[in-house]
Amino acid sequence: MDERVKKSLIEIVGEKNFNDKLIDMVSYSYDASEYTHRPLCAVWVESTEQVSEVLK
Repeated sequence: MDERVKKSLIEIVGEKNFNDKLIDMVSYSYDASEYTHRPLCAVWVESTEQVSEVLK
Protein backbone atom coordinates (compact mmCIF):
# COMPACT_ATOMS: atom_id res chain seq x y z
CA MET A 1 0.00 0.00 0.00
CA ASP A 2 1.21 3.47 -0.86
CA GLU A 3 2.45 5.12 2.35
CA ARG A 4 0.77 8.42 1.44
CA VAL A 5 -2.60 6.70 1.16
CA LYS A 6 -2.05 4.85 4.43
CA LYS A 7 -1.07 8.07 6.22
CA SER A 8 -4.11 9.91 4.82
CA LEU A 9 -6.50 7.17 5.90
CA ILE A 10 -5.03 7.12 9.41
CA GLU A 11 -5.38 10.91 9.60
CA ILE A 12 -9.06 10.58 8.67
CA VAL A 13 -10.17 7.63 10.82
CA GLY A 14 -7.44 7.45 13.45
CA GLU A 15 -4.91 4.75 14.23
CA LYS A 16 -7.40 2.58 16.13
CA ASN A 17 -9.78 2.49 13.15
CA PHE A 18 -7.18 1.47 10.58
CA ASN A 19 -5.79 -2.01 10.04
CA ASP A 20 -3.46 -3.42 7.41
CA LYS A 21 -2.13 -6.49 9.22
CA LEU A 22 -1.86 -9.42 6.84
CA ILE A 23 -3.41 -11.91 9.26
CA ASP A 24 -6.51 -9.72 9.59
CA MET A 25 -6.75 -8.93 5.88
CA VAL A 26 -6.90 -12.65 5.07
CA SER A 27 -10.13 -12.93 7.05
CA TYR A 28 -11.61 -10.08 4.98
CA SER A 29 -10.57 -11.70 1.69
CA TYR A 30 -13.52 -14.02 1.22
CA ASP A 31 -17.23 -14.40 1.77
CA ALA A 32 -19.93 -16.85 0.68
CA SER A 33 -19.23 -16.22 -3.00
CA GLU A 34 -16.66 -18.07 -5.09
CA TYR A 35 -14.43 -14.99 -5.42
CA THR A 36 -11.56 -13.97 -3.18
CA HIS A 37 -9.44 -10.85 -3.01
CA ARG A 38 -7.27 -9.74 -0.11
CA PRO A 39 -7.77 -6.04 0.68
CA LEU A 40 -4.80 -3.79 1.34
CA CYS A 41 -6.41 -2.42 4.49
CA ALA A 42 -9.64 -2.02 6.43
CA VAL A 43 -11.00 1.17 7.95
CA TRP A 44 -13.86 1.74 10.35
CA VAL A 45 -15.53 5.12 10.08
CA GLU A 46 -17.43 6.86 12.85
CA SER A 47 -19.21 9.63 10.94
CA THR A 48 -20.59 10.54 7.55
CA GLU A 49 -17.82 13.12 7.26
CA GLN A 50 -15.22 10.37 7.57
CA VAL A 51 -17.03 8.33 4.91
CA SER A 52 -16.89 11.31 2.58
CA GLU A 53 -13.19 11.89 3.23
CA VAL A 54 -12.25 8.22 2.81
CA LEU A 55 -14.03 8.03 -0.54
CA LYS A 56 -12.29 11.11 -1.97
